[in-house]
Amino acid sequence: MKLSLLLLIVVSVFFSSCNTHPTSNAVQSGEKIEVEYIAEIKLSELIDSTYAYLPLQTISTPLIGRINKIISTDSAYYILDARFAKAVLKFDKHGKFLHSIGKYGEGNGEYSSLMDILFNNNQIEVYDGSNFSALRFDHHGKFLEEYRIPYWVNEAYQFSDTKKIIYCPTDYSPDGKLEMGVISILSSDLKDIGSTYFPYEEVLDDAPLSGVLNKYGTDFTYVKPVLAEFYTIDQEGKLKARFTADFGKYRWPIDVETMKADQSAAEELFFNGDIMSAIHRLCENKDYLTFHSIMIDKKNAPSPIKDDRDRWLCIFNKTSNKLYAIKKVINDIDGLPFSFPISTEGEDFISVLSSELLTKTDLKKETNSNREASVKNMLDTLGNASNPVLVKFKFRSTLFN
Repeated sequence: MKLSLLLLIVVSVFFSSCNTHPTSNAVQSGEKIEVEYIAEIKLSELIDSTYAYLPLQTISTPLIGRINKIISTDSAYYILDARFAKAVLKFDKHGKFLHSIGKYGEGNGEYSSLMDILFNNNQIEVYDGSNFSALRFDHHGKFLEEYRIPYWVNEAYQFSDTKKIIYCPTDYSPDGKLEMGVISILSSDLKDIGSTYFPYEEVLDDAPLSGVLNKYGTDFTYVKPVLAEFYTIDQEGKLKARFTADFGKYRWPIDVETMKADQSAAEELFFNGDIMSAIHRLCENKDYLTFHSIMIDKKNAPSPIKDDRDRWLCIFNKTSNKLYAIKKVINDIDGLPFSFPISTEGEDFISVLSSELLTKTDLKKETNSNREASVKNMLDTLGNASNPVLVKFKFRSTLFN
């Protein structure tokens, strides 16, 4: 708790000494939408059967271990693997590897701690957490410039031609300028803060998850990962409440105000995984908003929080205003595993399957012979150390109507 006390002192000093940046007015959390739980669903009931697999070409190095972010443009995919490959890799729309964007290291045009990437005006911007810098490359991978930034950028998107929007849940920066906010709209050079939302709340904003900010159309959706409060930020920077997901028995066992008042109890609950639901990986298209939820209850889930068995696919039907959490998806179409979406491309959702998982798949459960040949041909090209396979799909138009 020494760290918590230190952070509290720092935050108090910061607020008393610096209040120059405009902040949004308080916004209510929106209507509560109760989560409806589905233990099991068939893939044929969930998505359109025309979905497609796209293997990412395997090269010698670096191999993709885990995809943190996918940016889809008209001609390419930009893949961020911050932990294993420690690289930004560019593939064409057929999955052919084109080139890397910069490389891991400490030299000119190199990064040592990848946090996020954004694409704007045919340029890629790479955020390096260790060096508190942003590196800019053209779409061919040519290094253009590097500039220092005073923020630890966890997520970044281009907000408009002249502004960016960033998510920064905690402040590890040397200047401490984002200690007052979780999410901010800034000038493109990240020097001027135009709007700052949601003052940092210890524990509530400490969930070790990613993907709480997402763009669809011209608006952004933001969710507080532990409170499950969804908000919209429009292109004028106006913040409005969208809805609050009510997870029922998987909610925290103490109310929010008690949690804020008793940091020791809140942290103990969080790190012990007594009961909680927390959100990450927002994806959205015209009809659906999806996210992953990690739900822990020691009475029925003794495994630690990082165990994939406790992850649920949550789908919000924007037309019917209903929210569902799905525990298990059975692929009754071609027998391969199903993975939760992590990105979108137009109205399609994109998920990722690891080659290691695919090579262990038993196709004896194959039920649709029309896809059997193509699936087996794809599996024959993969090895345990191959790059992942992207899956592009649409949810059924009648899903949960």
